[in-house]
Amino acid sequence: RSLSELESRLNQLEQRFAEAENLNDILSGQVRQYYLMYDAVRKLSTPTTLKQFYKVLDKIFRKKFNVDEYALIMKHQKSDMLSVYHSMGLIKRELREIFYRLNEGMVGKVFMEQRAVYIPDLSVLKKFSYYFERKPLKGCLYYTPVLDMNGICLGVLKMRKILKDSFTEVERAVLPKLQQEIGSTYINVQRLELLNSKSYVDDLTHLFNRRYYNEHFPVEFKRAQRYQHELSLMFIDIDNFKEINDHFGHSIGDTVLQNISNYIRQFTRSSDICIRYGGDEFLIILPETSRLAAYEVAAKLRKAVESVPVPLDGRMEDLVVSLSMGIASFPEDTIEPKMLVELADRALYQAKRSGKDQIVLANSLPALK
Repeated sequence: RSLSELESRLNQLEQRFAEAENLNDILSGQVRQYYLMYDAVRKLSTPTTLKQFYKVLDKIFRKKFNVDEYALIMKHQKSDMLSVYHSMGLIKRELREIFYRLNEGMVGKVFMEQRAVYIPDLSVLKKFSYYFERKPLKGCLYYTPVLDMNGICLGVLKMRKILKDSFTEVERAVLPKLQQEIGSTYINVQRLELLNSKSYVDDLTHLFNRRYYNEHFPVEFKRAQRYQHELSLMFIDIDNFKEINDHFGHSIGDTVLQNISNYIRQFTRSSDICIRYGGDEFLIILPETSRLAAYEVAAKLRKAVESVPVPLDGRMEDLVVSLSMGIASFPEDTIEPKMLVELADRALYQAKRSGKDQIVLANSLPALK
């Protein structure tokens, strides 16, 4: 073969080798994309609460995308405003004061146009404000919309790295593919939390139910023990409730239960846990509340429900109602959680046995033989 033929053959081989190298680079990039996508989607399949969802986002962006800081900026359901729902690497206290209009700034632009925006070098931008920062910033920013499965925009993810142009091609290829994965996970977690909250709430009175008590009373008691805080339990029973149902009907009985529940909410604090324990029996867990303070709450509640408005014969009438109540307190009466419940229950029984319409404290109970 002539020298020219060999040279031509060598050029062909070099071209094929270059094509193979290029194809290998493309395939390697696609493999990295799939691995990154798979790992992110797998992590997003695990959370069942918003708290877990935010922790998963932190892990994904910090460990997989090497993001230094980010904010999840979501649209309010009842207004045309966006605000920071969660962030990493930023001062959360200051972020609470930031709101975006839908047509305002880069966040509003990304939300309205539903397309990602990459700013590789922040230092070249003369007019740019980053949250409360007015001075020029270094690094790069990546914005991506957050979408639900129907393609409706829920908000915007705003991510920053401190080195300029440091979002890789693989990362920039994967982030848009996560728009709906993040959005649908957010929606699903919200729905799960709503379902869980409903399973903890009594349908008739909208107070917490027995299931909530079973799961949360041990937590409250351990907190009181750990921090040496007082804790009181108050059992409440509606006197002669069976007679009310038998005489006036169950719909009137339901109205009485609802009105009593409203009074319970009215005379307790937001930190108190109000529970429909069963039937016509209620339980209030009063954190950081002494025996005397619990008694004062009970006395006000008992006086308030002396008459309950109910619909009778087409008009509202006041129905005479009374309550029997039993109170036990930690650590004044006992330092054991089961005994605290038993003492409060015994105090309620003593109130019923002694003529009803009264409050009995556990320290006044006769000693067990």
